Amino acid sequence: MQVLRDSKAKSDDINAQQAVARRTEADIHEARLAYAPVARQGATAFFVVLSLHHLQPMYAFSVQWFHRLFVRAVETSPPAEELPERLRHLRTFLMELLFRQV
Repeated sequence: MQVLRDSKAKSDDINAQQAVARRTEADIHEARLAYAPVARQGATAFFVVLSLHHLQPMYAFSVQWFHRLFVRAVETSPPAEELPERLRHLRTFLMELLFRQV
């Protein structure tokens, strides 16, 4: 009987942990969707910059270069209490860095 009780307790513990994991997964998905506009703008900017080499061969940029630029924009943009303001800061800093570098 003790084995059954232990199994039941372990099963209940696993079910509780799975519920927490599902909630965490939903929260992560929601946060990822909130940042999608910044990601779209970043992707568009990357492909525009990438195509500049057709106009002038000196404009040759790599994915690594753009990734470093994007990370720097995330790190140097000011924090904000509200998500819309944070997104605005990210977009602004990304574009400012991009314009200064290109």
